[in-house]
Amino acid sequence: RIRRVVYGGYATLGIGLAAGAYFDEGFRRSLIFWGQAFPIYLHYEYVHQTTKTKSDQEINDAFEKLHNFYSPIAKRITLQLRGFYLKTAQLASTVTSTLPPQYQEWCNEMQDEVPTPFEANQARDIVEKALGCQIQDVFDEWN
Repeated sequence: RIRRVVYGGYATLGIGLAAGAYFDEGFRRSLIFWGQAFPIYLHYEYVHQTTKTKSDQEINDAFEKLHNFYSPIAKRITLQLRGFYLKTAQLASTVTSTLPPQYQEWCNEMQDEVPTPFEANQARDIVEKALGCQIQDVFDEWN
C-alpha cells in the first residue's frame, strides 16, 4: 500500500513537471538549465570536498581540469537558452577577477560575438517595418 502512494506521488510530480514545462516557457528553460548545470555544480563540489587535504598545486590542477572540461558546456548551455543566461554571461564578463580564464574568454565573446537567429537583412526589415519608412530616412549609418 505504501509503495502505491509513493509511486503515485512520483507520477503526480512527473505529470506536474511535464505540464509546467509544456505551458510555462520560463519553467521549461529553468528545468533545462538546472538539468544541465546541477550535475556540473555537483562535480565541482565533489572535487572541492575531495581535495581539501591536497596541496595548492593539486587543487589548482584538479579545478583547471574541471574548467577546461565544463567551460565549453556552459557556453553551449548559455547560447542554447539565451535571454537571462546570455545577459548574465555578458554581465559576468565585465568583472574580470571573478571567473576562471576558461569561462572569462567566452563570456567576453558574448559582449559582441553572439550568434544571432536573424538572417542578414532581417533586422533591417524589422526596424523599417516598425518605423514605417526606410532606414536611410532616419539613420545616417546602419551596420
